[in-house]
Amino acid sequence: MDKKKEIIKDSPLYYKQRTAVDKIQLYRDVREVSQIKKPKPKENYTPYHLPTYSTLAEVENYRFVVDVLNLLKETRSKMVWKVPTPPARERNLAMFAIAYLTASRATEIAEIKLSDVMLYKNEASRWFVRVTLKNRKNKKEKIKNVIFPYNFNKTEYRIFKFFLKWWIRGVRPLSKKYGVSWKKIITKSDKIPRDVRSKIDHYTHNRYIFSKIRRTKEGYFKVLNKTFLRRKYVHLFFTKFVGHNSHFFRKVRATHLYNIYGFKLKQLQKYLGHSDIKSSTPYTYIDSVGMENNFLDVIGR
Repeated sequence: MDKKKEIIKDSPLYYKQRTAVDKIQLYRDVREVSQIKKPKPKENYTPYHLPTYSTLAEVENYRFVVDVLNLLKETRSKMVWKVPTPPARERNLAMFAIAYLTASRATEIAEIKLSDVMLYKNEASRWFVRVTLKNRKNKKEKIKNVIFPYNFNKTEYRIFKFFLKWWIRGVRPLSKKYGVSWKKIITKSDKIPRDVRSKIDHYTHNRYIFSKIRRTKEGYFKVLNKTFLRRKYVHLFFTKFVGHNSHFFRKVRATHLYNIYGFKLKQLQKYLGHSDIKSSTPYTYIDSVGMENNFLDVIGR
């Protein structure tokens, strides 16, 4: 009896099997997504942003983090049919997840490098993720550090898992080449030898996380390149698959931080990278929307 040949990862045969598994997962997602009540568009509403941007009033329909997770599940179901290459689907989902978690702009998402993301442990032995972003619209602070917990709750962890999967995928070639665990690479451990660490730093500093996926002559996929996706492609992926512009997730995250997690305006300004606190005040508008419904909910209990 001939032994079954091991299927090499990133090979065409591997992705044929993955597509079959994704379609099975699709039917499960459709059952969950079909139960979600989608928000109805408000009549006679004139947005103060560009037509391509979602308005602040629409954020009220996504009050909770669970709504964002369901939106990402629905997006994954769409991409099974519309995006033929599985690495492109994983890259897009990772892009959508990090856009929500960091509340960053489209240009800031596109220019994230492998060296800009780090997993670390604080004094209380809790794991956090630090993402270094270029602050495009702030002339005073051109770089901002966004920090969020690794496993704060199950819902946020499941959202972060979309990005974590793609992040590990970009680091694994280094672990195979230098014989270093990918966990040590993403935590930037001191146990890595100096000569190996300098080579890893050089590689990660010159590789963008979100770039165009190219197919080699052998049929394999090259996922990380020295050129990043342009802003127009980021906008295109968001509007095509999520149904909203990338700035929509920025608004949703800001309102969740203010209402659910109790961030103050000064902290919100630092998280979003605004130069003036006046830019952060519009997100407090959500706090006054639907007060009658909140009172009725409490009375009904």
